[in-house]
Amino acid sequence: MNAPLTLFALWRRQLRDRGPGLLLALLTLATTGYLVAVPGLERAAYDRAIGDRLGDAPRTTRDLQLTYSAGRVQPMGTYGGEALDAPTSPEKPMAATAAKVMGPDVAALLAPPLFSARSVEFVVQTPQGDFFHNPGREGVVRAQAGLDKRVTWDRGQLGPSTKTVTYRDKDPYSTDEPGNPVTMVRKVPVIPVALATSVADEWDAKIGDRYQLTALRHVPYESPFPFQVELAATYTPTNPTDPFWSDDARLVKSNVVVNGEGGTSSSVAFLIPPETIPALGQAMEAQPEGMPRMNPTDYARGLNYTWRYGIDPERVRKAAAAETLRTGVSRLRTGGPAWGEAKPGVVTDVVELLDAHDRAVAGTRALIAFVTIALLALGTLAAGLVAAVLAGRRAASARVLAARGGSPGQIRRLVAGEVLWWTLPAAVVAALVAWRVAGRPTAASALAAIPVLVALGTALVLATRAARTGPERSAGLTAPATRVLAELAVLAGAYFAVTTVQARGGEIVAGQVDWYAALAPVLLALAAAAVVLRAFPLLLRGAARLASRGRAAMGFLGLARASRGGSGALLPLTGLVVAATVATFLASLSASIDQGRAAAAYQATGADLRVDAVRVDPGDLDALRAVPGVRSVVPALVSTGERVTGRAGSGVQAVTVIGIDVPAYAASLAGTPLAFSPSGAGGSVDALTGLTSEPLRPGTSLLEVRVNGDLRKLTTTRVVPALRRATTTATTVPVVMLPWAELLAGQPYLQPNTAFVTGTPEAMARIAADPPVGLAERVIDRRALAAHTAGQALPTLVRGLGIAGFALAGLFSVLALGVTLARTRPERVDALMRMRVLGLRRRRDWLLGALEVVPAACAAILAGVVIGIVLPGVMAKAIDLGPFVGGTPHPPVHTSWLGALLVAAALLLLTLLAVIVDGIRTRSRSLAAHLRGDHR
Repeated sequence: MNAPLTLFALWRRQLRDRGPGLLLALLTLATTGYLVAVPGLERAAYDRAIGDRLGDAPRTTRDLQLTYSAGRVQPMGTYGGEALDAPTSPEKPMAATAAKVMGPDVAALLAPPLFSARSVEFVVQTPQGDFFHNPGREGVVRAQAGLDKRVTWDRGQLGPSTKTVTYRDKDPYSTDEPGNPVTMVRKVPVIPVALATSVADEWDAKIGDRYQLTALRHVPYESPFPFQVELAATYTPTNPTDPFWSDDARLVKSNVVVNGEGGTSSSVAFLIPPETIPALGQAMEAQPEGMPRMNPTDYARGLNYTWRYGIDPERVRKAAAAETLRTGVSRLRTGGPAWGEAKPGVVTDVVELLDAHDRAVAGTRALIAFVTIALLALGTLAAGLVAAVLAGRRAASARVLAARGGSPGQIRRLVAGEVLWWTLPAAVVAALVAWRVAGRPTAASALAAIPVLVALGTALVLATRAARTGPERSAGLTAPATRVLAELAVLAGAYFAVTTVQARGGEIVAGQVDWYAALAPVLLALAAAAVVLRAFPLLLRGAARLASRGRAAMGFLGLARASRGGSGALLPLTGLVVAATVATFLASLSASIDQGRAAAAYQATGADLRVDAVRVDPGDLDALRAVPGVRSVVPALVSTGERVTGRAGSGVQAVTVIGIDVPAYAASLAGTPLAFSPSGAGGSVDALTGLTSEPLRPGTSLLEVRVNGDLRKLTTTRVVPALRRATTTATTVPVVMLPWAELLAGQPYLQPNTAFVTGTPEAMARIAADPPVGLAERVIDRRALAAHTAGQALPTLVRGLGIAGFALAGLFSVLALGVTLARTRPERVDALMRMRVLGLRRRRDWLLGALEVVPAACAAILAGVVIGIVLPGVMAKAIDLGPFVGGTPHPPVHTSWLGALLVAAALLLLTLLAVIVDGIRTRSRSLAAHLRGDHR
């Protein structure tokens, strides 16, 4: 005896038809996993991006520096060798006050302060006051803490000052009664100093050698007295690449100073321990003991004191830590009474860097919101379509159950139980995996419930309606009036969403996420789908009429069936339109990021590779050209921090001046993102004609440009956008490109300090590893720079989400095609079986499915790709790809025609594969079984 048909028994029987349920579970896994993981991945990437931003910034701008000066020196002098006033060092008192002002929460993010004190520049002379020649010698006295941990003492040892020297000078400002200058007798300490061993060897300096230091730029009553230093020790840095040595390169090696006549001087740093600062103050001022001081502290004057608090980017990889750091800088700047009479200056760009990070995060959130909302809408649409298929499969059971007295509540429980059976476990598993991978989900992860709720609601509505009506009434999804209203609503929504993006694009990219504006890509795709669903059946009917005139019946039958399928048959292709739109849009964004990153790397380097040096000599150029694979080497003078003044709509503008052979440079950049025409550059010695970048404008008015301290007349002829350069805070620096021959004719002492090199990647890597330039300071390879930018947190996040977006768009496309074939399959199989009875051969079965589905799918793909091509222009105001390319803000967003073609080809291939699989299933269908009524 058969078991009674209970609700549970019917539910178990229905679960045997697992096709729609498995699709629904797969869909739930994909959408839930994506939506739950994205907020956590964003949060982690934004935290890592803080470290990226700080790590890319030079240490001099990233670190927190306190600077203080007790005032200019007061070179009083003594007239009888009186005892000298003993100044003190502010090293420890100021550090203690700073720690109190900052608080322990800020101090925990900073390295212990590195104290240093720096004097003015001195000319280095013999003890008798004679100058050194060929080269000359210059130097600075620097007190530096933390030396013992970072050097190996090669010769001698630093200690306190124990020796003195007596100076007898004529005081030009004091006379005796006969009017003769008074003789000053100064007995001052001799300062023991240390030099890098390489510098001491270069100077042939021995332990015990003395030098006299005289102010390089003498200002009466403000310049220190000449004094003597004695070489007491030499050292070798244990790690020359340690950032400790980056404050002054002269701590490691001598610096070459180019003078106006083309000659050079050797400039060094004389190191002393902080404990010697009082003796140094006595030597520079020689102020008698008890003399009233002009400043309120007793700190040694004539020195610039610095406390450098290193900021390790790895410590500031959390948003909370960044905010704490921002607060600490504010506390230091507004310390108030805690500083007393000695308030230091705060020098750091860390707040500006954090602000730039916040802007980058805001732009990233806006872009991810567009993509996430589009994928959420696509997943929701796919969930509704799969649920409609599931409800259609259960319609007969619902009618049977209703005919046997089942209540609407029982039918709803039956359908809801099946939907939840497939979706809830999948959602839980996906959420747990995403939680494990991406961290704790946020409130935004609740959006993952929307596709499940839509699937549940769709299945309940359609199953309940099927139980109350016949199969004919339940086949369609919408009534004609409802469909018209829905289409009008979609068209109006798309219009207003686009206008919102256009009106509020700046606010959106600044961080004010507008969820309605984020729906613009989806609403545009739905509007295109509405137009296609309306117009395409008319085109199919015309094609069917043409096919009816032929002898073959299958073409007419397939086109006629497709044109009379109604909204229920074609509506699933809406998902294909949205998927094609999303995929094409993502392809354009990906291509724009790649192009923008390449252009930004070119703008940062100016060529394939740039060598910055103190000076580039002809022999250096020959050595660069001799490297295998080098195509061109163009020398240039690059001078930052120059000024342009005039009336060409620019006022006073800070610029970077590039003096270069303009035609040679243009030829070397042909075919690159920096390609430009050299026409217009030239002029004469008296009036240069140059090329500029924005905001400078071409004009006939004469401007003045400062080049290495001299003013030159300038006329600008053309604006070349590719000349822009970016700084660490992503602001643009205008560039003025001047012809080298005319520039050199007016200033013959100028020398190139940069070499722009183009060539193969192997050649550039070889030069970057070992630059054949004697005075090279820095080498930048554009390819390495682009790779570094691509590996940072925000570009990696967007690239990963883009790949996930492509995968989800492909999945949803397959689901849309599967639903389309599933909804039309029963009628198509019935028609094919009838045609077989009439003598249709099996090998032509595929033609009916192809004509019924492929034209409609092609129309949907074409509509989606067209909308995807248009979207970059529509969304440009609300998208900033600057954080992902590493250059200036708002790089252009291009339409990728190649990407659009690949998306269309891929979706068409998926369509053909789906039709082939459906055709194989149809061919395996038994005619006898169908005639017996087995329609499974």
